Amino acid sequence: MTEIGTFIVNAVTMYGLPFACAILFIGSLGAPFPCTIIVILLGAFVRDGILNPYIASSLALVSCVSGDLIIYGLGRMGRSWIPRRIQFSAKWINVENAFNRHAGIAVYMTRWFMTPLAFPTTLIAGNGAYSFPRFLSIDALGQATWIVMFGGLGYAFSSQSDLISEIFSSVTGVIVGAFLVLIGAYALFKFSSMRLRK
Repeated sequence: MTEIGTFIVNAVTMYGLPFACAILFIGSLGAPFPCTIIVILLGAFVRDGILNPYIASSLALVSCVSGDLIIYGLGRMGRSWIPRRIQFSAKWINVENAFNRHAGIAVYMTRWFMTPLAFPTTLIAGNGAYSFPRFLSIDALGQATWIVMFGGLGYAFSSQSDLISEIFSSVTGVIVGAFLVLIGAYALFKFSSMRLRK
């Protein structure tokens, strides 16, 4: 963990739930904070009787979802900056339709599993005019999954929170890397096919 990460974790230990929620909110805006380990710590604090599980989980959920909604809103505002001729082009509409067909699973998976892709996914969802009620419900479900899963791990293995966080970060990094390589290979294949047809 970086020095900033260590400082944040120590500050959460000292200042408790309000500081943790502030960090979770800023982290959901895209700041590279150790949010997963913070949720694990909250679970450990619940086990030690320091925090109420319902209050801690509810405030953590509201903090994360609030940050996501701001990013979604920025994406929606950014849509007005795109020239209309691009927005109404056949290619743009096809890309939007393709994203909207799979947006639900993309939003859900990036809330708790492929978390490094959460920020761009949220931005694209807003920019692509993905339904706000649908985004809100799936986002809240994904964030709740993340909080329950890692808060539960913190509760169950409170003495090994650092190890849990390191394992999750390593696995997530490998999966995201493989996913991006696959996307790059697919894009290269499509580009090559288009050139051959021409």
